[in-house]
Amino acid sequence: MMLILRAKRVGLSLAEIGELLDLYEIDDGGFAQTAKSLGVCRDRISALEQQRIDIDNAIAELKFNAIELEQRLARMRPEALPRAADYDLALRQRLDGAEQD
Repeated sequence: MMLILRAKRVGLSLAEIGELLDLYEIDDGGFAQTAKSLGVCRDRISALEQQRIDIDNAIAELKFNAIELEQRLARMRPEALPRAADYDLALRQRLDGAEQD
């Protein structure tokens, strides 16, 4: 049970967990399961590290875009910049209402 909970916590699929559990029944002192688990762990680490890179890149791009948009808004209507969040909320509410129709 501990293996299942630990594996789910780090994001392994049920199929991957099942493969690891199937290896538990092999009478080799746990070698096959340990070797397979090591490979699965390393693969998951690589996937998570790539996700972290992708997330960091997305955050950096969004921050850059937000700065450009703030500058554009400041040039277009400087008085509106402090209320930009209010405009955004009103627009979201209007769009949400249109989607429900």
